[in-house]
Amino acid sequence: MMTATRMAGACAIVAFNDFVVEGFMKRRGVRLTVFVLFLTALGGAAYGVWTLEIRMAADREARARWSQRTAEATIAIGELRAAQQAYVAAGQNVSFWSDRVTTGAQAVRTAVDELRAAAAVEAVWTALDQAASVMRDFDQIDRRAREHLAVNQPLLASDLIFADGLEMLRAAGARLDEARQAQDAVLAARLSAQRTNEAAILLGALGLTLIVTLLLLPSGARTEAADEATPLVGLGLETAAQKSDVDDSLGAALDARLSSVPPRPDTVGQAGARHGVDLRATAELCTDLARIANPVDLPSMLGRAARLLDASGIVLWIADPAGHDLLPSIAHGYPAQAIARLGRLHRDSDNATAAAFRSGRLQVVGSEPGQTGAIIAPLLGVSGCMGVMAVEVRNQGEKDEGVRATTGILAAQLASLVSAAPAAADAPAEPKTSAG
Repeated sequence: MMTATRMAGACAIVAFNDFVVEGFMKRRGVRLTVFVLFLTALGGAAYGVWTLEIRMAADREARARWSQRTAEATIAIGELRAAQQAYVAAGQNVSFWSDRVTTGAQAVRTAVDELRAAAAVEAVWTALDQAASVMRDFDQIDRRAREHLAVNQPLLASDLIFADGLEMLRAAGARLDEARQAQDAVLAARLSAQRTNEAAILLGALGLTLIVTLLLLPSGARTEAADEATPLVGLGLETAAQKSDVDDSLGAALDARLSSVPPRPDTVGQAGARHGVDLRATAELCTDLARIANPVDLPSMLGRAARLLDASGIVLWIADPAGHDLLPSIAHGYPAQAIARLGRLHRDSDNATAAAFRSGRLQVVGSEPGQTGAIIAPLLGVSGCMGVMAVEVRNQGEKDEGVRATTGILAAQLASLVSAAPAAADAPAEPKTSAG
C-alpha cells in the first residue's frame, strides 16, 4: 500500500506536470526563453568549471614546487652537517670545507626566505621564522669553531660541531618539516574544496538539464498528441471517418460496444456547467485510496472519482503479463456485460487508449455537441506502464486543466494499487464493475 509520503509526492508531481507543463509551458515564447536561460546557465557552469580547473592546476603546481624546495633545503642541511664535521677530520683541508659550509648555510637561508614568501598560513611562517633563527645561531657556532681551529684547539671545535652545531641543524630540519606539513595541509584542503565546488557545479548542471528536459520535451510531445486528437465517441477511440489511416472495423466496433449501452443513471454526476474540481474531495479520495489494503475494494472508489470528475464512466485497462494487450479489468458506470464484450485491445491499436499505454503520457480526446470527451491517463509504476485509466467526461471536461490534472493525480494513486490486482484472463468473463 502506498504510504502518505509517496502519495503526496505522486500527487504533487502529477499536478505540477499537468498545470505547468501542460499549460504554461505550451507557450512557444516561454519555451524559447527557458531554453535560452538553460544555455546561459550551462555556459556559466562551464566557465565556473574552467576557472576552477585553472585554480586547481595552479595550486597543484605550487604544492609540487613547495615540496621540491623543502626537499632541496633539507638536503642542503644534511650536506652542511657533513661539511662542518669535516673541519676536525684527519687529513682534511679546513679552508676547503669552511667555504662549503658558508655556501651551504647561505643556500639554506635563501630557501627558507623563498618558502616564507610563498607560505599560506601563519603556522608556516612561524615554523620558517624559527628555522631562520636557528640558522643564525648556527652561523655563530660555526664562527667560534673556526676560531678554535685557527688557534689549534680542535677539541673545543669538535665539541661545538658535534654538540651545538649538530643539534641546531637537526632543529632547522625539524622546523622545515613542520612548515612543509602545514603548507601541504592547507593546499590539500584548498584542492579538496575546489573539487567539491566543481562537483557541485556539475551536479547542478545535470539537475538543470533534467528539469529543462522535463519542462520542454514532454510538453512538446503532449502538445503534439493533443493537437492530433479529434472529437470522438466513447473512450477516446478514433474512427476511420476521423483519421483515414485507422482500422475502420476495429475503431467503430470498440466505440459501439460502449456507446450503445448508456451509463447507469445512478452512477453519474449531475450534468451542468462546470465549477472546477473539488480539491478537498480529491485529497480525501487520495487518502482513502492509500488506505485500501485489498484491490477488490477499488470499484467502489471509482464511483467517487466519477462524481469528482463529472465522468459518465471509468474503465481501468490492465496490461497482460507480456505487455502486448490491454484488458478491461475494473470499471464504473457500465454494465458488466458491456465491459466483457470489449475483449482485448492491442497496444499497437490506433486509438488514444493504446497511445496512452504506449507513450506513458496522458491523452485527451475532444468532444462534439451532444457527445462525451475522454481523458486517458497511464498507470505508471517502477517497471513501466501497467495500463491506463480511461475517463469518459461530460460538459467538455476534457478541456478543463483541473479535470485533466486531477485525472493524472488519481491515475498516479491508482497505479500502486492496480499493480497488485491479478491480470485478467485471456477471455475475461466477469470484469469488476461498480454501480456507484
